Amino acid sequence: MLIRISETQVINIQQATGLYIAKKLNWYEVRCTMIDNEYVIKKCTLKRQALETLDKILSQYDRGQRVIKL
Repeated sequence: MLIRISETQVINIQQATGLYIAKKLNWYEVRCTMIDNEYVIKKCTLKRQALETLDKILSQYDRGQRVIKL
């Protein structure tokens, strides 16, 4: 599954080694760790929003190769 993280950048989630939520100063980030890099998929103000984003990624993971925008 491909995830569009900006207007010019798309990552292949099948190459991910980890998906997690990181707490920063006043926000939460849904992050994706790859073998060679780490990407911020989405920044959220509430932990609930970050959990919903992560849930959306995981629930659509097995539905075939397509691009989703969060």
